Amino acid sequence: MRFIYAIAILIGYYGLSAGLIAIFSRFFPKLKELSRKAYHLMACLSVFILVFAFNEWYLAVLAVILLASLVYIILPLASLNPKLKKLSIGRGRFTEVLKQASYFFLTVSLLIAIIWGLLGSTYKIHIIIGLMILGVGDAAAALVGKRFGKHHFKFPLFDSNKTIEGSAAMAIATFVGVFLILIVFTDIPFWYALISSIVLAFIGSFVEATCIAGLDTIVIPVVTSFTSICLSLLALLLGR
Repeated sequence: MRFIYAIAILIGYYGLSAGLIAIFSRFFPKLKELSRKAYHLMACLSVFILVFAFNEWYLAVLAVILLASLVYIILPLASLNPKLKKLSIGRGRFTEVLKQASYFFLTVSLLIAIIWGLLGSTYKIHIIIGLMILGVGDAAAALVGKRFGKHHFKFPLFDSNKTIEGSAAMAIATFVGVFLILIVFTDIPFWYALISSIVLAFIGSFVEATCIAGLDTIVIPVVTSFTSICLSLLALLLGR
């Protein structure tokens, strides 16, 4: 019965949030990038429901699979309606939106299966951290970079389309988000939460600035989640 309630909460959350963002997009069509990142943030925030509403990791993965199935049905049907198609948040065709959704659902499923499933429920917080860095940090990088970015990276490995301003915004947003999560959901010392937040902010912004376009949905949460795990294990060693 708890699984049914959790599924209902998850689907209700997506339905309500997506509806509100769609309304915003309808009345503010010039702010399409903001709407697009709002959808991304909505998806990433759903991790709180997945790790707290479901009592087993495999049930959370099953919920992601069911949700993905609904998305693969609803989005193609919506693309057939001209009015709904105008609300598309992708930079290209609906196929690109579906591809990015596939990356996201696959990444979430793998993180839950590996971190929660193999390492245990005490490590669930690191799934949240990785997805929050993707949602909050990447959104800050895109919005600030597009609006205020003037200094593009010209170094090897870095994406020349990314800007120093955007990376700085991601680092700041990531630091604040991760620090709050660590303070609220863990009992690690203040100083270590501060150091961990700084490290993850730097790594997250570096990965976002160097990642191949389109793959950041996978790479950012995977790299930062496992980095967060390593930092927590280091904290345990230091605590001894």
